[in-house]
Amino acid sequence: MSRNKSRDQKDLRERRGEDAYLFGPNDQCLGKVERDRWEDAVSWVGGSVAEAARECGLEVPRSTRVLWGRSAQEALATYRKWQARKKQRQEVREMAKKKKAGVEWVGGIAVMPGYVTGEGEPYRPEMLLWLDDNRLVLGVTTMKPGELLAGASASLAETLAKPMV
Repeated sequence: MSRNKSRDQKDLRERRGEDAYLFGPNDQCLGKVERDRWEDAVSWVGGSVAEAARECGLEVPRSTRVLWGRSAQEALATYRKWQARKKQRQEVREMAKKKKAGVEWVGGIAVMPGYVTGEGEPYRPEMLLWLDDNRLVLGVTTMKPGELLAGASASLAETLAKPMV
């Protein structure tokens, strides 16, 4: 991780008021350490979680993970979302490898012409289309404006697994 990215994450944890939560096997929370204290301890020991925990007065197994959040539940939920995204990206990579060479898919985002009303401010939904090289529609996803790009990898994974054609 680059120094700037590391610094940015540290600043973000500070702004959010997050602390370090130590988790052992089976996602059991082993303890909480205040952010500044944990960052100092992990810096002193050169990055070892178990040694940093010992510096903070906690005895933990070597397999302990450190997760950040305002509560243990939030930290664990964020970690689980990250794991799911990581698994999804891996599945997309594996499915793409299995597809035969020479077939090209194209994805595109378009704004729908009609408005959705009844849910607060009217808005025009965005649509993500997946097409093959014959311009056949293989998959379609629609969402509120600004939400579609975040779900593009999931949409591609679903379309690779079950194309409409």
